[in-house]
Amino acid sequence: YQRLAKGLDIKNQRVTINNKEISLSGKVYELLFLLYQHEGSVVSNEKIVQEIWGRDNHIVYLADYADVLNKLVSRLKKELQKYELTRHNYIETVARRGRRFVQKK
Repeated sequence: YQRLAKGLDIKNQRVTINNKEISLSGKVYELLFLLYQHEGSVVSNEKIVQEIWGRDNHIVYLADYADVLNKLVSRLKKELQKYELTRHNYIETVARRGRRFVQKK
């Protein structure tokens, strides 16, 4: 299978897997790119929210942002699932800590 990193076109915000382009919305792409930048490391939920929605946005100040973040992660996983990429466990949830991007061979 093709490693996802080979299919990331950062400049044009496109993801291509096995010669098929995956259409991702802005926030979903931002999540994938953020996790990819920190491949193998846990990115805290707080950092994800701050990076994607910005420090000045109201979402950062919500007491419980978990639902918003979980929905975004779910949308990303659904997109990857369309291309049977979830079997490679690209996005891992680390309980009470954050998310991690991994590419298993």
